[in-house]
Amino acid sequence: MPPPLVYDGERARPSRRPPGRELPRWLGLAARFAVLLAMTLLVGRCTLGVVDRPRALGLSKVTRGASLSDAERVVVVLHGYGADEDDLRRLAPEVVQLGAPERTAFVFAEGPYKAGLGRAWWTTTDPAQRKDSADRVSALVDAILAKTGLPAEKVVLAGFSQGAALAIEVALLRADTLGGVVAMSPCADRAPWSTLAAGHTPVPVVVAHGKSDRVCRFSGGEGIASTLAAAGHPARVVAFEGDHQISAEGERALASMLRGAPAE
Repeated sequence: MPPPLVYDGERARPSRRPPGRELPRWLGLAARFAVLLAMTLLVGRCTLGVVDRPRALGLSKVTRGASLSDAERVVVVLHGYGADEDDLRRLAPEVVQLGAPERTAFVFAEGPYKAGLGRAWWTTTDPAQRKDSADRVSALVDAILAKTGLPAEKVVLAGFSQGAALAIEVALLRADTLGGVVAMSPCADRAPWSTLAAGHTPVPVVVAHGKSDRVCRFSGGEGIASTLAAAGHPARVVAFEGDHQISAEGERALASMLRGAPAE
């Protein structure tokens, strides 16, 4: 019996294709590529929304509400740690229903760093990641202002948890003055809030925080608001009975800010 054929240490499998019926190699590769492309598009459309996520400024983003070309106001929404841009999409219809102007565009940005099955604005204590995300979000705001022609006071930042802290930080780092920030359950973390707040023109900030928050303590949110208020910013806390979550109180505060009214 002749020895078995061996190729790179594996036993070769004889071809079952009749002689003279071999397909060109390029045709087989093209077929595999077509199948892979079809599967990628299908998964993206059905589960991940890849086809709906244009990449811009290093962020994945999606727009809801009014189109940017028609918008009179814009909200940039920043998710929390381990989530993604899909996590807060429900804010758009809910905030409009609560009285936000109809011609409001909601831009949901996605953090550039992978965190588990989701994304994050920073995943380590390295300040470079935090600065990188702040720069990206600020550049996104610049792009929105350029596209819409709106003044800075017509753009509001809203965020949850880690995204809430970043929203405040971006507003205070910018040279212009945005329309305000609604920070939902922010962590006080290590940001130098007093330094950031000093010397900046007043930015309206609402901190919506659950009294029983076990992830980002209520006292931390109170401390951020108190620090900003001491530096001359119109900052206030909207407390609610609850844990680490997006609350109806926070949504109402955002709708009120978009109307130019005091937080309810």
